[in-house]
Amino acid sequence: MQAQSLTLDLEEAANLLKISNTKMQQLASQGAVPGAKIGKSWVFVTDQLLSWLSEQAEQQSIARAMPATRPARSRKNSIPELPQFPCEV
Repeated sequence: MQAQSLTLDLEEAANLLKISNTKMQQLASQGAVPGAKIGKSWVFVTDQLLSWLSEQAEQQSIARAMPATRPARSRKNSIPELPQFPCEV
């Protein structure tokens, strides 16, 4: 027997993701999280939100594990190059 997917309203979905209701509505409106607007209310499927969260965690973990490529820093006290002047001997 297959477990039934539960639906959540905006507040329940925000609580599941541990974010504010305002942030949840913003993410849903932008299409950043899976959800549907039915009439005036947002509806979310628990399994889809958990899958989305899992994907986000994996992507962010990979990004954090990659070494950051930073431009080489110049030394503060390096000696500047002097212009070449013609020398008569």
